[in-house]
Amino acid sequence: MAKKFIYFFILISLTFCFPALTYAQEASVQLSSGDLSSLKPQETFTVDITVDNIDNLVGGYIVINYDSTLLQVEGKTLNLQDTTDFTSLEGITNTSLKDSEGSVLLVFGLDKNIAPLSGSQTIGTITFKALKKGSSTISIGSESILVTEDLNMTLNEVTFTSNSINYTVLGTGGVSGTITDSNNSPISNATVEVVKGESIVTTTADSNGVFNINNLVEGNYTLNIKCDGYYEYSQDITIIDGQTENVISELTVEGDVNNDCIVSLEDLVLTANEYGNTGNNSFDVNKDGIIDILDLIFINRRLTE
Repeated sequence: MAKKFIYFFILISLTFCFPALTYAQEASVQLSSGDLSSLKPQETFTVDITVDNIDNLVGGYIVINYDSTLLQVEGKTLNLQDTTDFTSLEGITNTSLKDSEGSVLLVFGLDKNIAPLSGSQTIGTITFKALKKGSSTISIGSESILVTEDLNMTLNEVTFTSNSINYTVLGTGGVSGTITDSNNSPISNATVEVVKGESIVTTTADSNGVFNINNLVEGNYTLNIKCDGYYEYSQDITIIDGQTENVISELTVEGDVNNDCIVSLEDLVLTANEYGNTGNNSFDVNKDGIIDILDLIFINRRLTE
């Protein structure tokens, strides 16, 4: 029993005195970006390349692979200070140090007298542009190398893990239409919104009531049309890749319960005869679920004759 206690005491002492002996995290190269699940053609995005859990990093040869049929590299940045970018040295012709179709390189080394880096380091950023519809991944090539330096300035290659990131480029379409009143007369300057989640695309109808919105990612949206003096119009639409959804939107004048495009004494009388009734119908002009004094005042304030 005493021997077991002694062994246990020694183990606990080693754990507290020499934690590095009990656990060491492996270095990793991590790719990170924003939400890449619904990109559209010509949209750009950035990918950060970060080295984590590294001790005494002095350089590396990092290969980032991508599908060149879906993405195009717009630029790359080496984020480390006091570092030489070996891919940009004047006079370099060796293709092993040049970006190629489907691969972009970060090849770097710390300058003389610069202390090695440890911990987490964002070494670079790549800017991509989506080209066409499709899905794929961005990954770290197996030929990538991280180099560390010990106190004797001896260089060592270190093993590391890496991740990949998925992305999807969706197709795009559009929506167009004409906004009219119940007499089929165009309504100009109406505000048109196409809404999907928190994304809102807005335009204004022209003098003929015509609107057109292009470059919308395929999927389901809500079309909202607003114009002073008219009830708001809303319609669900579906955007299909390569197509334009055409809609004809008829707006109703606020307070026009008989749908003749004017607010008249007849509208007031018709609504008064429904006084006290409930339900969301054309006589409930303020849309509160009951026909009451508010509806009568609403119409009376908008009489045109």
